[in-house]
Amino acid sequence: MNITAYCRVSTDKQDQLNSLETQKKFFSEYTQRTGNTLVRLYADG
Repeated sequence: MNITAYCRVSTDKQDQLNSLETQKKFFSEYTQRTGNTLVRLYADG
């Protein structure tokens, strides 16, 4: 299955910026683990 993910943080605080990287990593690992394809990752932060 092709997957598109959207990651978002609501502030520019450093802990929130780390959260954005954590979200990106989660979706990348999730699609690899489930055998799906991450075709696009949108990030707003």
